[in-house]
Amino acid sequence: MKKIEIYVATHKDYIFPDIEIYRPIHVGKALSDLELNIQTDNSGENISYLNKNFCELTALYWMWKNSDAEVLGLVHYRRYFSGSAALLQEHKIFNVADYQEKQGVNVIVAKKVTFLKSIEKFWKFNKKNYFSNYEQFCLNHFSKDWDELGKTINTLYPEYVKSFEHISNSKMGLSLYNMFIADRAFVDGYCEWLFTILFALKEKINIDDYDTYQARLYGFLSERLLNVYIYHHRKEINLSYQDVLMLE
Repeated sequence: MKKIEIYVATHKDYIFPDIEIYRPIHVGKALSDLELNIQTDNSGENISYLNKNFCELTALYWMWKNSDAEVLGLVHYRRYFSGSAALLQEHKIFNVADYQEKQGVNVIVAKKVTFLKSIEKFWKFNKKNYFSNYEQFCLNHFSKDWDELGKTINTLYPEYVKSFEHISNSKMGLSLYNMFIADRAFVDGYCEWLFTILFALKEKINIDDYDTYQARLYGFLSERLLNVYIYHHRKEINLSYQDVLMLE
């Protein structure tokens, strides 16, 4: 049996799964005096101090650098992948048995969410009724940041430009929340790629005037980047989409 660790990112006390594979982790601990008596993201090699801008990615960075598990996952205190047996607040969440049933699958992400322009004719898919991923980002954030992301990918990883453009223009939606369960090889490759891009962007984008919500920029960008990375490596991985349970 492979060693599986699914980290539950949280900034507050909550009800966590009483299941061995789940590991609550206090994100942004370097910025907080709160003591939750769980794993913190400010031990070992970490970027805990960046939590206000990187969100749950401070947990991702910590587990990438400090965990020795063969399978790693990231969920939220209020969001889990749905499963078959383990109960949490009367919800069934993903567990070891569910993982074992997915034979050959090495990457699990959230089912895609599409961005509908209008509720009219929602029952019949028509691309004209949907925003592209680029359009949706620009409606909620700053287009200049997306443009800077594209330039950075072109500089650091030009082989990913076509995949980035595909995800930008796609109207088929995104896997959101930075949630996944994956084998070590995928996590290592993805995190090396992701954080190289985000740390480079951090030196280029001035967010001093951003409000608290927009200052979470790198968390928002990484949701899109996970989709870019998966699309680029689609022929090398065995991917499964999983429903997400919202506890709040």
